[in-house]
Amino acid sequence: MDDVIVLGAGVIGLTCAVRLLEAGARVRVVTADEPGQTVSRLAAAVWYPTHTEADPRVLGWAHRTYDILMAQAVEAIPGVAPRPTRMVIRRPTGTPWWAGAVPDFTVHPGERPGPDARRLTDEGPADLAEGDEWPGTDARRYTDERPAGDEAPPRDEGPSTGARNSTEQPAPGGERSSTRPEGVTGEWRFTVPSAEMEAYLPWLAERVRALGGTLTRGRVARLADLGGQAGTVVNATGLAARGLADDAAVFPARGQIVVVANPGLETSVRDEEHPGGMTYIHPRSRDIVLGGTFQPGDWNEAPDPATTAAILRRCAELVPELAGARPLREAAGLRPAREGGPRLEVDPEPLPGGTRVVHCYGHGGAGVTLSWGCAEEVVRLAL
Repeated sequence: MDDVIVLGAGVIGLTCAVRLLEAGARVRVVTADEPGQTVSRLAAAVWYPTHTEADPRVLGWAHRTYDILMAQAVEAIPGVAPRPTRMVIRRPTGTPWWAGAVPDFTVHPGERPGPDARRLTDEGPADLAEGDEWPGTDARRYTDERPAGDEAPPRDEGPSTGARNSTEQPAPGGERSSTRPEGVTGEWRFTVPSAEMEAYLPWLAERVRALGGTLTRGRVARLADLGGQAGTVVNATGLAARGLADDAAVFPARGQIVVVANPGLETSVRDEEHPGGMTYIHPRSRDIVLGGTFQPGDWNEAPDPATTAAILRRCAELVPELAGARPLREAAGLRPAREGGPRLEVDPEPLPGGTRVVHCYGHGGAGVTLSWGCAEEVVRLAL
């Protein structure tokens, strides 16, 4: 009999399986789809707790995942890299609740994006004035040699808010900004880890196998059908948990992306409050993921041509280098969201045969961002 059955092989299920195997458990992953066919494959997968409410547990998971992914970037784990990011702000706002997890988070009031500021050279930002602050790739400081439960290495996070206010910084391009796009009040700048899922999901699956775990294909109609087959079942089924766990709080949040060729951009740009809809530009090693949408309750997985055109238009407004970009690929997927945020707990009702259930689902668009932190809590609950 297995110690643990992990149900689901997206990024949440696979990271849970890895940590459980590293803790010495005998683990079998049961999945309806191969990892490369799960909704995780569509994730732009740049660390950011999008559409996630402030919560101390969530911050802990996000913080831990940040540290682990940055360490993996240092180790050259397939697909993982640090990503400088600029977040456009369109209304007065304080420091975000997650800023304490990001050591180089800075606030730049009154600055506009500036198209060329997103190009980097080997010497650093090619076009920022001397003294202008830019998020550094501090991944070198994260060498995940400590045991999984140990504290992260000390980090200089500035004031207790975790943010530094750079009101005197020149605007991108080396000049002080006298104009900016209508409605833009400033920027947040920071560096976060990213993962290209085409490479990262296969690495996770291979890590499961290398640690002695197994991955088997199969659809489970009821959690009760797994009773007696393992000491614990980890329910990491994402959207399917709506039926399997009888949880009406689970709902789809449709997202659509467009993939285009990369003209040489290195920095992610976000505009979560663009009047036309959430907008992001995420460069990768060979292309750029453009987005996007967040459509609660929409079950349509077919890309919409009008949405593609709107995404391309919004992204070119933010980054003019993308004007005229031709889609290489379009895709839509259903984020496994949940009212009240992720569910990570032991079910009070065991399955037949006394099998315990640990639920770990409802991460929405923040699955990669919360994955490793959640996986370590699953280990604490499951073993």
